[in-house]
Amino acid sequence: MKALKKLTAGQEDPESRVSLLHHNLDERMIVPAEYPSDRLRPVYFGALENTIATDAIRERVTFLKADQANEVAPLFRQLAKFNLHYCIRRPAISTEVIAKPFTKGFVASHIGVPVLISKNVDDALDLLGNDYPFVVEDTAEREILAGLDHVADSFGGPVWSDAKDRVASLQTLCSREAIAGQFMDIVSSLR
Repeated sequence: MKALKKLTAGQEDPESRVSLLHHNLDERMIVPAEYPSDRLRPVYFGALENTIATDAIRERVTFLKADQANEVAPLFRQLAKFNLHYCIRRPAISTEVIAKPFTKGFVASHIGVPVLISKNVDDALDLLGNDYPFVVEDTAEREILAGLDHVADSFGGPVWSDAKDRVASLQTLCSREAIAGQFMDIVSSLR
């Protein structure tokens, strides 16, 4: 929504408007009864070309390639083995405006686990708060590894709980009921 408003600033037709409808979650996604609590178990779930995965990072994060619709459903069961979603996005190399909603955060909220994000992830800080504790400044390997260290040091403590609660609160935006309410608000505003 912010990207569209920015692109159309000064060009708005009185009859047109930009509205927000959050991304829905796949109904096949399984909510685990609980996630592992013995130690940090990070996972990246998505298209591998969209993230940073060096050898050193791969030693600490499991990468599940999930970029084709027919590949995703079997992987949902595997998400129950992990307790942190790695949401580091590779920086855009194009000048083209591409807005990607923070769907990885919505997936993590459904599972009930915190996320590690980089500041270049669209709308993540808007949704989680500028003081969300598990944020890396940039996508350099050393910064990401330091971020993983910070999460591991915080695991199970109050900072971890705060991060988990903030991500879980995203359910108020992406649950089926929330999406239906947002959609109805948009339709109602068109009358």
